[in-house]
Amino acid sequence: MPTNLSKAVKEWRKNTKLKLITCMGSRCQLCGYDKCNDALEFHHIEPTEKDFSFGSIRANPKNWDSIKRELEKCILLCSNCHREIHKHVSFLPTAYQKFDEKLLEQEQYKHLLKQTEKTYCPVCNKVKNNANKYCSLSCASTFKFKVDWTTVNLIDLIDKQKLSKTAIAELLGCSDAAVGKQYRKLKCSTNCATVEYLVDVDGLEPPTFLMSWIYSPLPSTHSAHTSN
Repeated sequence: MPTNLSKAVKEWRKNTKLKLITCMGSRCQLCGYDKCNDALEFHHIEPTEKDFSFGSIRANPKNWDSIKRELEKCILLCSNCHREIHKHVSFLPTAYQKFDEKLLEQEQYKHLLKQTEKTYCPVCNKVKNNANKYCSLSCASTFKFKVDWTTVNLIDLIDKQKLSKTAIAELLGCSDAAVGKQYRKLKCSTNCATVEYLVDVDGLEPPTFLMSWIYSPLPSTHSAHTSN
């Protein structure tokens, strides 16, 4: 079953390809083909100026400025015309649609603009794409340790206000796993504090089931072998 992450990656790849071909005219600039986006490719007019292939950004995403510079060296072709150009069966047209970011302003493509708008990384203050929280994985890993949990009442947010861990993570800018870990830690300390209070009250013994639940050792990860 695909994870939410894998779905997000597929959606990102689909939208990125659509955004690139939209900026290049949305059709083959030699024969006019426009039926299937997967059949449209980018041909570098001067192969010696090629810095990276557009297939490589599927696995190693580039920032929008780098992609724009590369698109300016290209022409959009269908896969058939692309191969004919390389085999010198066909030749590049003298007039064709060059890279134009303004084509994204068309109503049907405005949702793609969100991926290209620039904001600033909350860690290093460098420019980043609006679609990303941080400018790099390094900044993302650094930021997650900056949550001041002493200022966050997780017990109240989760138990009383019924906020989900995912919603809280969005507000704090950390992962929902980090929220869950901190919540479990707080619940454990709260339970331990309850037992200590009961022990301190004169003449009152804490319930046996509560003591055994709080202080019982964690089950071993290795099963004990019994002898016959």
